[in-house]
This record gives sequence, C-alpha cells and structure tokens, in this order.
Amino acid sequence: MSAAHSISLEFPLQYGPDDNPAGYTKVEGGKDRSADPAQLISALVLCGPAVSWIEKTSHSAAIIMPSEKNVIWQGSTFWHPNDKDIIACIKSSAGQPFFYRELPRGIETYKQ
Repeated sequence: MSAAHSISLEFPLQYGPDDNPAGYTKVEGGKDRSADPAQLISALVLCGPAVSWIEKTSHSAAIIMPSEKNVIWQGSTFWHPNDKDIIACIKSSAGQPFFYRELPRGIETYKQ
C-alpha cells in the first residue's frame, strides 16, 4: 500500500477573459473558435480524462480533473491524457481564454 497526495488540475469558471487571477495560468483560446462560454465547458468535458468533477461554492465554480501526477494513474495499464495534452485540447476546442492551476489537495490517497 502506498500513500500520496492527490494532485488535480483546477479550471475555474467564474473568471472572464479580461481577468487575471493570482496563482492561475492563463491560456488563450483557439483563434478559429467563437468565444462562447458554453464552448469552454464542452471543451473541458471533451478533453478531460474519464474522471472529472465540478466543485461549486456560493462565489466560485470549477471543473477539477486528476493531474498526470495524481496517484490514481500510478500503475495504470490503460491510456490517459497527460496535463500538456489536456491543456492543448482545451485550447484548440475553446474560443475564449481560460485559466488553470495545479491543485495539490493535501488529501492522502491510498492505493493498494
């Protein structure tokens, strides 16, 4: 059995293209796409691994997905996208800028 911190990618949905939130990396969207916010959500669903979820509070919403560094992928025998591929896919599928950050959850995940 091993223990490791669960690392995820967080894609906040509350920020607009003109925002510059601290701690996030801004990525410009695909130039040949419209800047429809619904398109960003579709891109996040399309490009993410099979495991992703929404976290929402009264003032924020984000799509979270496991990073390639997450313990859930260790020893995996099936293909899963790496972080760089996920970001590139979202960029080419969404027309608006988006933000992301690596989110160390501080939660120990145990894998046997």
